[in-house]
Amino acid sequence: MKQFKALLIGSDPGLMQPIPAILGRAGFVVDVISQSKIFQHSNSIAHLIYVSTQEELLETIASNVFSSYDLVVIGDDITLQLIVQSDLPDQTKLKLLPVISSAYYFHLFSKIGLSHALETGHVLTPQFRIAHETSELIPLADTLGYPVVIKIDASFGGHGVFICDSDQDISDLLSKLLRYPNFRLPLLVQKKIEGTTLDLSAFYQDGKLIHFCHATEIKTTYPLGPSYLRTYTQLGILDKELYLELTALGQALGANGFVNLESIWSSVDGRRYFTEADMRPNAWHDYSRYVGNDLATAIKAYFENAQTLEYPQAIETNFPRTLVIPHVSRLKFWELLINRYGVWKFATRQQVIRRIIGHPISMLNSIANRYVQPAVPQSVWMGLLKFSKALKVKLIYLFLS
Repeated sequence: MKQFKALLIGSDPGLMQPIPAILGRAGFVVDVISQSKIFQHSNSIAHLIYVSTQEELLETIASNVFSSYDLVVIGDDITLQLIVQSDLPDQTKLKLLPVISSAYYFHLFSKIGLSHALETGHVLTPQFRIAHETSELIPLADTLGYPVVIKIDASFGGHGVFICDSDQDISDLLSKLLRYPNFRLPLLVQKKIEGTTLDLSAFYQDGKLIHFCHATEIKTTYPLGPSYLRTYTQLGILDKELYLELTALGQALGANGFVNLESIWSSVDGRRYFTEADMRPNAWHDYSRYVGNDLATAIKAYFENAQTLEYPQAIETNFPRTLVIPHVSRLKFWELLINRYGVWKFATRQQVIRRIIGHPISMLNSIANRYVQPAVPQSVWMGLLKFSKALKVKLIYLFLS
């Protein structure tokens, strides 16, 4: 049987961390190109190609290092944006990016592009307008009707997203926008859907649905930010319409890889409105296995037997139909220590060690930011930061070895 190989590229360990283990269980040998050395001692990784800068990352990619891999995964938004906006040949980009053709580049790392792609593909998404000037925001919001969500086109992690309930809210927002990092026109103005946020993150190949999860967000780290507590539901008890929606969405996006997918279950009309589809993994991709729907099993079945996800799925009687799950990396440190929400059941040894070591170092960094940075030259301060980062990584390696 063929030995499959996968390459993971990126610099955000939080988003990338679960992927090597998932692909390893799916039968892949996994290599990583990253600006983070945190992967160096992972048991799920065969080789780490460390790069110190984004420029070096692009140079490494341009050397055709990815050509022998059966699957290439771009692990985070920053790397996705870097490749999309690079001068790499189009043929190279297409081998790296999670879409089936260059015709779908327009929605990568673009909330405006995503809204257009979903609308054109007849996938239900909130009504929207495009503001090419800030002076258009209030008239467009009045047309859609409040409340509205205003989004910076290229943003992630809940940043650059603002809820406005009135003309005054938009007026107050304008001064903030002009000072906001990554602010640029045009802006997306979207009708706000009242309801429950669902994570339906999926894996596609050639536009075909291979796997998805169903998780209801319960609590977030901050308003509109990442969630840390969710209720997972088995795929076997979900309705057929959802499968059809996700199939249509994969075709609309030309999806060919991981999709961090968000939908709002409307409390007004009971329909699902798709609001986010970041074309990269998220930190939750490995959690659906706790309700019997293992992503690794689905990926393995596709690459070995071309098996796609079809309705209906069997109910896994050895697993709970629904299950509340916390994310270990997003809980407060004291919550981890007291096993709040039963987090220890879902935490890997690596995650716990990273938190236990990282927390006191982060506290020391905060103290140093306040008292040391103003008292030393900038060159000394940068050296201290570099030392602190290296110390954290070395300690983690020591405890994991």
